[in-house]
Amino acid sequence: MVDIPPGSTLTFSRDRNIICTVHDNKSVTFEGEITSLSAAALKALHRLGYNWTQVQGPQYWQFEDETLEERRQRMEEAI
Repeated sequence: MVDIPPGSTLTFSRDRNIICTVHDNKSVTFEGEITSLSAAALKALHRLGYNWTQVQGPQYWQFEDETLEERRQRMEEAI
């Protein structure tokens, strides 16, 4: 959806030391597990002390210093 190839590294917006790898167009590999962006973001947020029960993953993962949500919006506007 946002044209990021499998194998690309995504960084977590709240801690750039936290990363995941794009697995396919619907999932990432986070800490050795294939999961969704949202599940990976929630797990990372829990480690940072947040007690949230759900999040929208694209708002937290970045590619080339842009969240995936920002990237999607930019690409949609360009159409």
